[in-house]
Amino acid sequence: MCVITLGDAKFKYKQRIDCWIGILIAFNLFMYYIYYHNNSNFINSASRNLEKNRTIFLIRTYYGHLDSKNPFNLKFTLNSLKSLQNPNWIALLLCTDSEPINFENYAEHDSRILTYPRHEKTPYDEWTAGYDITDSALDYLENNNFSANFIVITNGDNYYSPQFLNELPSPNNVDIVAVDYWSRYERAGYDLQPLNMNSTICHKAMIRVGLVDLGGVLLNYQRLQR
Repeated sequence: MCVITLGDAKFKYKQRIDCWIGILIAFNLFMYYIYYHNNSNFINSASRNLEKNRTIFLIRTYYGHLDSKNPFNLKFTLNSLKSLQNPNWIALLLCTDSEPINFENYAEHDSRILTYPRHEKTPYDEWTAGYDITDSALDYLENNNFSANFIVITNGDNYYSPQFLNELPSPNNVDIVAVDYWSRYERAGYDLQPLNMNSTICHKAMIRVGLVDLGGVLLNYQRLQR
């Protein structure tokens, strides 16, 4: 014969409540793990896709581009990048001057703006325009596993319209994309003839010597590395 007192009933009832609470807590923890695991994979995957699909701007610059009195300066260039409607880009600042440049004020407040960590004492020359150092910076990007669809090799005195990255083709289909550009020169490349600094003209881009500006060319980054 089993006799259950009122106290025993209350105790067993409390045990059942505690048991159900434990089950609910365990279930919630399990669901939280599933949610966190799936979203963590999604976030990591999305982050990798963003990195893969982005555009790299390799910006060669020298002290002449830091002069705020010059309307075409480095701050002018970076502000145009920050205004791009497609925000999926990074910029690597590269000093081509004989003396190093402190880019700290230019790179702060925007994690997309990076600086090339080495300085190579090669004086800026109008004809070479820092191409030797450019090759070193490209090696740096590859050795540090930077990924992107396209790369733009440009200078610290160019301006980009907000729509510049809006309608890029698939990198599976193209090696080079050239865009029309406005210039204060009559003709790019050879035989530069400066216009009045207050006037510019639009050049229709063609993949021909003197008919394209390097700052208006997007190179397939993956194929460039090969």
